[in-house]
Amino acid sequence: MTKTNPYRAVLVGLGNIAWGYDGGIGVPPLTHLSCLLQRSQVQLVAACSPVPSERESFAGFAKVALYDDLAPMLEGESPDLVSICSPTEHHFSHALACIQAKIPMVWLEKPPVASVKEGEELIKALRSGATTLMVGYQRRYAQPFSSIRESIARSLWGEVLSVTVHYGQKLYRNGCHGLDTVHYLLGDRDMSFISSWAGQDRGTPSFSLLCGDVPVTFIGVAGDYHCLDWTLTFQKAQLEIRNGGSWVELREVKKDHAYPSSWLMRSTPSHPFGSLSDCNGMALSLEDLIASFEDGREPVSSLSSAMKTQRIMEMVMEGLR
Repeated sequence: MTKTNPYRAVLVGLGNIAWGYDGGIGVPPLTHLSCLLQRSQVQLVAACSPVPSERESFAGFAKVALYDDLAPMLEGESPDLVSICSPTEHHFSHALACIQAKIPMVWLEKPPVASVKEGEELIKALRSGATTLMVGYQRRYAQPFSSIRESIARSLWGEVLSVTVHYGQKLYRNGCHGLDTVHYLLGDRDMSFISSWAGQDRGTPSFSLLCGDVPVTFIGVAGDYHCLDWTLTFQKAQLEIRNGGSWVELREVKKDHAYPSSWLMRSTPSHPFGSLSDCNGMALSLEDLIASFEDGREPVSSLSSAMKTQRIMEMVMEGLR
C-alpha cells in the first residue's frame, strides 16, 4: 500500500528526543523531527506539548499547527503518522489513543511503556490491524549492529559463549538500549531473568540473565557520564563495542609465540565494521516504519520484541525489593 501524496505526520512531545538534541537539523539525524523533515514521503503538519514554553520555542522553528493536547490534534489534523516523544509515563495513553483512532503509523519512543501490563494492553489493541507501531530502539537498524548480527547468525566466530554489558544513566533510560541490543544481536532469542543487585545506584542496577543459552551480565555504572559498552565472547574471537556503537574492536584467537598457548589477540583490521557515527539508525527506523506499513508486516523494532526487554527490566527492578 503506497501513497502518492506525502504522509501527514504529527509530533507528540517537544523535548530532547523530539527535536532538542539537534534542533531539527541533524545530519545524521539525532531526533524524530530531523528524521521527519528529511524524508520526502512525510510532511510535518502539527505538534503538541502541554508546556507553553516548549510550544513557543518550537513555533520559532517550524511553521505548523501547535496544540496543547493529543486528542484535539488527532481530530483536527487526521494524521497518517504520529511520532510519540512524550515522557514514558504518557506513552501508553498516547499510543492507545492513536490505535483507537486507527492512525496508520505510530513511532513510539523507547521504552514503549511504563509497565508490562500497559504493554500487553497495547499488544491486544494492535490486533485490530489498523495501526503499524514501531518502537524507537534504533540500534536494530544501525551499524555496526546489523552487520554483527549477520555475522553471528553465520557463526563467523563460532558460538557465542558470553556477553557482558556496562551501562550508565539508569536502566529505563539507557540500559534498555543495551538490553534490546543484546536481544537483537543474538537473533531475538528468548530471554530469562536470573538475578539482580542494586550496586551503587538502585536506578542503574546490575543483573544477569540468559538469552537462549548464552549467559549475559549487565554491570550498572553509577557515574555521571554516558556509558554503554558490550563485550561478546565467541569460540574464536571477542568483540568489544564501545560508546554505544561508535567503535568496535575485534580480537581473534591466535597462537602466541612467547607462550605455548592461544590468546585473544587484536585483529587486523581491528575495526571491521561501520559505526553508529556513520549510520545511527534513526532515519532507517522511520524508513522501516513506512515500509512495514506499506508491506503489511511488523517493523524490525516491533512492540512484541520491545516487550521482551520490558519484561526483563521489570523483573530486574522487582528483584531489588
